[in-house]
Amino acid sequence: MARVKSGVPTVKELKEGELEHRYVSGTGLVGYTRYENQLYSSKMYPSSVPPIVDKKASSIIRSSDTVNIITGEVDLELSSIASATLADGDQILFLDATASSEVRRESLADLSTLLAGAGLAASSSVLAVGAGTLIDVGSNDVSVDLNEAAAAVMAAGDGIIFVDADDSNVAKQETLQDLLDTVAGTVGTTGLDRSGATLVVSDLHPVGVSGSADQVLTDDGDGTVTSESGLTYGSSVLAITGDLTISGGDITYGNGQNATNTITATAHDTAGKLLTISAGNTTAGTTNNIAGGALTFQGGRGKGSGAGGDIIFKTANAGSSGSTLNSLATTLTISDDKSATFTGDIYVESIKDNALVQGATGDGWELKVDEDIDIIVRQDGGGDYADHPITLKDYDKNFLQFFYTTNLGIIKTAAGAINLEINSQAGDISFKKAANATGLIFDLDTAGACYVENGAGDAVVAIDDGDRRLYFFDKGDEYIVSDGTDLTIAAGTALNITADIIDLSDATKDITLNSAVDALNFDSNTLSIDASNNRIGVGTAAPLTLVHLNAADPVLLVKDTETGSASANARLRLAESGGSDVLGEYWDIHHSGFNLLLTRSDGTGNVVIRSSYITDHAVNSKPATNGRHFATGHADYEQNYSWIGLYDRIEASSEHDAEYGDWGE
Repeated sequence: MARVKSGVPTVKELKEGELEHRYVSGTGLVGYTRYENQLYSSKMYPSSVPPIVDKKASSIIRSSDTVNIITGEVDLELSSIASATLADGDQILFLDATASSEVRRESLADLSTLLAGAGLAASSSVLAVGAGTLIDVGSNDVSVDLNEAAAAVMAAGDGIIFVDADDSNVAKQETLQDLLDTVAGTVGTTGLDRSGATLVVSDLHPVGVSGSADQVLTDDGDGTVTSESGLTYGSSVLAITGDLTISGGDITYGNGQNATNTITATAHDTAGKLLTISAGNTTAGTTNNIAGGALTFQGGRGKGSGAGGDIIFKTANAGSSGSTLNSLATTLTISDDKSATFTGDIYVESIKDNALVQGATGDGWELKVDEDIDIIVRQDGGGDYADHPITLKDYDKNFLQFFYTTNLGIIKTAAGAINLEINSQAGDISFKKAANATGLIFDLDTAGACYVENGAGDAVVAIDDGDRRLYFFDKGDEYIVSDGTDLTIAAGTALNITADIIDLSDATKDITLNSAVDALNFDSNTLSIDASNNRIGVGTAAPLTLVHLNAADPVLLVKDTETGSASANARLRLAESGGSDVLGEYWDIHHSGFNLLLTRSDGTGNVVIRSSYITDHAVNSKPATNGRHFATGHADYEQNYSWIGLYDRIEASSEHDAEYGDWGE
């Protein structure tokens, strides 16, 4: 039974969101709701004249038009209330068992929250199944998603869900270990067994295993296997009886240890077996000229400054009689710098008993040939012979090279700064054209001199290491010697130079002579140099003047190469000193055409003719207007000379020219 207050409520009488029904006179039952401090009403009673309920009386309303008052209470006939759809925010009446079953109201949202137990959620008065791990909620269904189950490791006693086909497909549970027992079947038939929660293979006889120890199984090609008696594996060792063929291109060892390829030791009374490593061969027949495969040995590669691995060859040399194994020793090491180090002799199989021998540590190498045969060093490079020398090196320094070019063998040093020394260690050094012929011989005698002999065995050159002289013919007066600065050439009688030309044109030369009168004489006084008085004699070895010409009727010739008299102008110049290496004023005696001229460089001075027969006469230094000089004074030209020529008397008046000062009778 619900109790309804009468009258319109105030805002303060209701709580926010609370719904309360009131009976309003003249209106009927009205619902009031407080929302944001405002009251909202809705008519609840359908009758135009709702029953009047006195708040002090109780009535039972049995129909829309009849109200019976019983003990001051109102009974509502709810079946007469108009139907409607519940919505979020609506309220319902309920009997409160905690309050003497009084009629009270509650919102639909609160009722939904109350009803939302585990696995359900209430939202806006609606109940829904809560989504979570394993549970997916659709619009019309709920599904279980096993992918969301937490990962775990099953144990033997864990259960699994299965559909029991023998019991109308009812879902049932069984442990994992029971399932594995079922799957394994009978061990003798399947070879399978269960160990805890694991299915194991415990017997391979059913699938073709013979049962022999360490045998390896192979697939027969149809899914069955066979135990191979020739292929066993035990104690980390794979044993193969017979040949091993590998179709792939690589055999790779693990990097956790060193690796070895070896043959199993034979019995104590049996020699060890051979091991052959061979590159691939081509197949014989049909096709011609097909190469075989290369065999490559290579050490491990380093990086940066790390050296690459060596390639090491070891052998065990025969020892004394006994039953113990002989020790291995390194015979050849090929290093990363491309060097090959041999610890024993090197033999060439095609030449009997040949060996390259090294002595004790620190000793040199010896190329040894026990047979009477040739030793040949051959270089087969292409191109011209001289393009590919045979070179000797000291460590990494080239020092000597051997060449061959057409008809010429050459030995030379490998660089211009390297000297070449041939040292016989006190023995003779011989150069011969043929094996038994005489030739150029350096013969070290007891005095320390070295002789060079000719083909006849005669000594022609001698080198004395005492006085450092180069002697010719013998150790006499003919030699060449140097003191480190000057070169001296000494001859017993004469120094003969047979060359047609002596060329001294490369630089200015100073020749110093002995300070004597006849210091240098050419061709028996043809030319003599007096170095003590600084004079030159021609025809005399004792010149009296700076230049002395001495002969019967000597003539000093100054010849002009010009062939025409008009252009010829040979001169004899008499000069004054103008100072050190400076030419002062000078007279030139020269000719011009048919005239002999005496001229002075500064245009001054007179020509004076003086003798015991004539008075001084001067020739005017200034020419007449026609360019000819003239003379003044008196001369006995009849006995002396005339201006035309010596001792040529001018007798006829037609033979002189008075205009030019010529004399005549």
